Amino acid sequence: MKILRWFCILLIGSVFIHQNTYGGSILSSSGIGTPYHFSSSRSMGMGGVSIAVPVPMNTPRSNPALLSFIESTQLSLQFYYEFNRIEDQSEKAVSQYANLDGFDFAIPCGRGVSLGIGMRPWTRVDYKMVFNDSIASESYSKSVIGSGGLNAFDFSLSARPVSLISIGLTGHAYFGRIQEQQILVYENSAFKSSDDIASYQHKGFGWTAGLLVKPSDRFQIGTIFRPKCKIETEAEISHIFSNKTETAKGNSTIPSAFGIGLSAEVFRGLHMGFDYKYHQWQDLTVMDKPANNTQNVNGFSFGMEYLATTEPFANIWKRIAYRCGLSIEPAYILDPSGNSITEKWVSLGVGFPFFVNAAVLDISLSAGIRGSVEQNGLSEKMLRLSVSITGRERWFIDRFR
Repeated sequence: MKILRWFCILLIGSVFIHQNTYGGSILSSSGIGTPYHFSSSRSMGMGGVSIAVPVPMNTPRSNPALLSFIESTQLSLQFYYEFNRIEDQSEKAVSQYANLDGFDFAIPCGRGVSLGIGMRPWTRVDYKMVFNDSIASESYSKSVIGSGGLNAFDFSLSARPVSLISIGLTGHAYFGRIQEQQILVYENSAFKSSDDIASYQHKGFGWTAGLLVKPSDRFQIGTIFRPKCKIETEAEISHIFSNKTETAKGNSTIPSAFGIGLSAEVFRGLHMGFDYKYHQWQDLTVMDKPANNTQNVNGFSFGMEYLATTEPFANIWKRIAYRCGLSIEPAYILDPSGNSITEKWVSLGVGFPFFVNAAVLDISLSAGIRGSVEQNGLSEKMLRLSVSITGRERWFIDRFR
């Protein structure tokens, strides 16, 4: 089938755009890395708004209750690029990251019931730090390199028991490896260098429940809830210099999250939305130990989308969706002085339909800033580009009826 051929071609093509340059956010060195705050390219274009915006052409990621509104079998593939300019009180650096950002596959089963599967990154660890110091007048250089992160494979079920209410449930299978390498090099050749690698393999299960209420065709209220869950963690620490390996097992805790969203069609073709999300990051533990210097997080997003018509044979300019949005959310990691590190974003996006509305290309560009040198000792200026392709077909339907 065409939709499956799309998947194979685009998945193979994504291999050639992978790029990862160490030196990403220093905040990813704490806890389980920096979380992915956005759900889809369309959501990014609207500042991250996604909890209460049902659109049949796009596969939902945040709220599983929205899955019941899809009208055909569809596959979405998403690509992600980030440019980060990092500055502290003494130096500046840049980093880049690009990769396939997961996929979503959804099937409507009739009578308001839909199924979906997907896989996406959940956190990312990507940093490199270099220190120069001395011990008893012996100078040395220490490099700390982190990589990896957590991913989630999702299985979702959504239903509409009545026309005004939709409910959904997503099961998450978390997995991923986080690795940190520490290299110590002495200037004096009489001292031998050391190389230690700590690797943490995570796996476990969690779930997210979603609800959407539509008091009218022009207004929606949605909510999501994810309870905290424990996942298994296996640690392996290799000391290259002494040729020794240590192993340990424990549990890590993924914190709970809650969100509520509103969306409305304020006039024909113009939709506006607002999301509030709360994450209980102070519950985060790694190997049964609480993560240090964390805080609970309140995040806010506001966005809008204008789409003049969805008629497949209308003028192409009227079928393009135009989006913009704003968001603000602090990082869950505090700076060394205990101050909050605020993250602000401005986003623009467009959605191009093609193949007579059988597919859509969503593109979003976001500019953001995280922290400030004056208050936090560092700042990060970021650009994010997200591109997704969604194709859809009608399955299990008598085409002659």
